[in-house]
Amino acid sequence: QLLWVNLTMDTFASLALATEPPSEALLERHPHKRDEYIISKKMLRNIVGQAFYQLVVMFSLTFAGEYFLPEYGTGTTICYFPGTEHVCPGRRYDFNGFPLYPVSSTIGPSRHLTYVFNTFVLLQLFNEINSRKLNNELNVFKDFQNNPMFWMIWVLTAGIQALMVEFGGIAMSCHFEGLTWQQWLICIAMASGSLLVGVIVHLLPDSCCPTFGQKEEDPMSPSRGALVVRRGTSSRVSKVTPIVEDLTSTTGKSVRVQPLGISSGDY
Repeated sequence: QLLWVNLTMDTFASLALATEPPSEALLERHPHKRDEYIISKKMLRNIVGQAFYQLVVMFSLTFAGEYFLPEYGTGTTICYFPGTEHVCPGRRYDFNGFPLYPVSSTIGPSRHLTYVFNTFVLLQLFNEINSRKLNNELNVFKDFQNNPMFWMIWVLTAGIQALMVEFGGIAMSCHFEGLTWQQWLICIAMASGSLLVGVIVHLLPDSCCPTFGQKEEDPMSPSRGALVVRRGTSSRVSKVTPIVEDLTSTTGKSVRVQPLGISSGDY
């Protein structure tokens, strides 16, 4: 499960989003300022909003799922929470150290934790759709059809996830009988809530988030080690770039020395 989650959140998501074609609005957008924060207010707002929703969903499923997640069917692999029609808690022990889930070769992995695994992956899939739009656009499906690579990867990931849940068994720590169609609908409903959260987050003003990160320094600021030499006399401005230890002007003109990688037309 950990390997699959890593592939889903990193590799497949990166491939899907990196193939998004540029739009006219994107090409007309002004460039970012040199001294902007690395993590913008929009980024922080989206990260915190989605992270908060996912934490609420996952903690609720993991530690309270036996009180509201329905169970269906009968048989040796089906386990009901005593006195209810809900799933048996899949946690191995409770907070006091007493055993909860009757682990055995007959009953296999719990359906409760299969719920948890499936919902987590689906949350990432729906959040991939949110990630297509970052500048307060409410319609995250706009131009969805213009990027076939995105929806092909999205459908492929969802398909592999369905196969793992239904047929993974012990190898994927999923219930022997997978999930019923009703349980799939519950997982999809909870995961698709991230789309609604995305709309709410985009409606919030940027001012609600503090600045976070570190501004980029001006490459010609004194702290970056610029050295000005005039008529044979060097005047060091704060720190001098280590590779420049001594420079004497022989032309009588002002000479500006900059750190490597910074272009200038006056040397």
